[in-house]
Amino acid sequence: MLTVLNIAHPLAPVGTDAVGGAEQVLAAIDEHLVARGHRSIVIASERSKIAGELVGLPALEEALDHATWLAAHDACRAAMRRTLARERIDVIHLHGSDFHAYLPPPGPPVLATLHMPIAWYPGHVFEIARPRTFVHCVSRTQQRDAAAGANLLDPIENGVDLERLRPAATRGDHVLVLGRICPEKAPHLALDAATAANVPLVLAGTVFGFAEHQRYFRDQIEPRLRPPHRFVGPVAGAAKTRLLAEARCVIVPTVIGETSSLVAMEALACGTPVIGFRRGALAELVEDGRTGQLVDHPDQLAAAIAAWPRYDRARCRELAEQRCSQRRMCERYVARYAELAHDDGHRPQPGSARSAELSAGPSAGLSVEVVDRGGLDALAPAWDELWQRSADATVFQRAAWCIAWCDRLLDGQPEVIVVRRGGRIDAVLPMFRWRDGGGDVLSMIGAGVSDYQDALVAPGATDAFDAAAAVLAHRPWDRIELSELADGSPLLHVRTGLAGSDEVTEQEPCPALRLPDADPLAALPPSLGREIAYQRRRAARELGIDCACLAPGEIVPALARLHGARWRARGEGGVLTARRCAFLGDVIARLPDQVVGAGVRLGGELAAVALVLLDRSAARYYLGGFDPAHAHRGPGMLAIASAIEHAHARGARLFDLLRGAEPYKYRLGARDRVRLHRRVIRRPAAGAQPAAVEDRSASASGVARERPGVQLR
Repeated sequence: MLTVLNIAHPLAPVGTDAVGGAEQVLAAIDEHLVARGHRSIVIASERSKIAGELVGLPALEEALDHATWLAAHDACRAAMRRTLARERIDVIHLHGSDFHAYLPPPGPPVLATLHMPIAWYPGHVFEIARPRTFVHCVSRTQQRDAAAGANLLDPIENGVDLERLRPAATRGDHVLVLGRICPEKAPHLALDAATAANVPLVLAGTVFGFAEHQRYFRDQIEPRLRPPHRFVGPVAGAAKTRLLAEARCVIVPTVIGETSSLVAMEALACGTPVIGFRRGALAELVEDGRTGQLVDHPDQLAAAIAAWPRYDRARCRELAEQRCSQRRMCERYVARYAELAHDDGHRPQPGSARSAELSAGPSAGLSVEVVDRGGLDALAPAWDELWQRSADATVFQRAAWCIAWCDRLLDGQPEVIVVRRGGRIDAVLPMFRWRDGGGDVLSMIGAGVSDYQDALVAPGATDAFDAAAAVLAHRPWDRIELSELADGSPLLHVRTGLAGSDEVTEQEPCPALRLPDADPLAALPPSLGREIAYQRRRAARELGIDCACLAPGEIVPALARLHGARWRARGEGGVLTARRCAFLGDVIARLPDQVVGAGVRLGGELAAVALVLLDRSAARYYLGGFDPAHAHRGPGMLAIASAIEHAHARGARLFDLLRGAEPYKYRLGARDRVRLHRRVIRRPAAGAQPAAVEDRSASASGVARERPGVQLR
């Protein structure tokens, strides 16, 4: 008989109907152990429902902030110490995404299951110093995302209860989204698609107490919950099975790569097709076009929903029986426990993780990989963790910005060079490949719409940058275009040894305004400050004026209307194409806390808007628009003034007006900041003819520069 200590995430209740997939898997293992005569001890929230012995952790009611997490970790460590002191444990099994924060002391073997995307874990979890500590994944797709050399056991795929989940005799008219309600799960995309397909959507799940989740529900979900759509909250047991079995299809709209979707498995077990994005482990579960559909962009979801009559429900159940057995999952865990309990103390050899290691130069411990579009979503959390460590990084280097650009504006193939040190990312060089005439060109992701571009490098990690640069220099290309670089960028000095020509030229400047600690409008020339104050008083007296931030979902429609109105008044089309609107909408949805949409309402009507992107202590004024009917009141300048005040209140001490030398920027008192462009053309091999590369220096990238500076009065 084995005695197994399973340890859940300290804040998450465990049960067969728990919200989290990790907690459902743990509950299934616990039941299986007890049914097979083993002893199961579980450290988890006191609200858990388990078959074995529960060591309860206090259920914390307050907001789920950093202090709450620390308190939960302390409680988990204390419970672990007490349990290990009084019990003889054969194996400890850790399930929390933060398991590395409360590893037990040396003793029984430890197995940690990575239920979340690989990139969400710090790199050191793959090289834990504690003896007899082993890590594994829950799908082959997830394991392929691991860094080269990551020490992983073979994955154990998740499963669901095929006896409890059965197809229904009748079918309803709704589509279903089921699970945690949070930004990365993105149920708002499914609501938009169901509205477009004219199909009722049922949203079932839990909104946890994290401030980000609460804000997401308020700003992105509630405005979309119009009839016939409805939110039913958390569901369990027979009610959950009925919703799954009677749905036309289940939508899994997560914007990260699923490591293993229990919701998709449950749907298939109920004979219900699954629709989701072509990323992560969904491709292991869905036979595209037969048991559901995998799409590449949110705007393809509606058509996939409308195609529901074509999907094969009988095949859905058959597929679940072949691939999604909970019994098989539990038997594999028990076998692994027995193997580890009798382990001889030697760490196993690495499993079948994808090795994408390239030459990383002389520095030990570095591995380099080139990531294509299919791997970007899984990379995003670790990319953003690097961004947080990089003090000079701009919003244009965020993973969300770059991935949205790839989704909406790219005409080419991403080739993102990633350098890891012990699993942690120390450098990202986001490139893409495109064809120009007869030649291959490498440019930086975000080209054409990003006013600042550069490599993203951890402080002091010059060796990581050198490794990325070495890969860039030796990739196949005919030309490299590096745009919007700051003076002093390390990319200005990368040596290829292959250049036929190499030139650096100055681009349009980026005028910027330093803001004082006190009154931010004191940075403006006194005459302009007096004019803004006068226009505000005049508007308040004659019409009424309200300068408030727009909700994230309001910003792009307002920009499209007001920015377009000014261009249409001049008989021109403007720069906000449908693709550009979709791109900005994606960015705002992914980064709602880094966006300010400063609106000016005159007489209750929105007369002007200014979109500002925040990073560190800087605000980047990206785009604005105003109603030409109010031009005599200077609404554009009023919106900029309001944006300066809102950004200053959020900590900004630099107001960057971005590229372009429009007169209004200098009227604000802004001063130029230099941007540089580097072009490298490869020297052809001896006897070879140079590739026919068309010179499109106006764009220097695979996308047109659609966003010239926008003048607002």
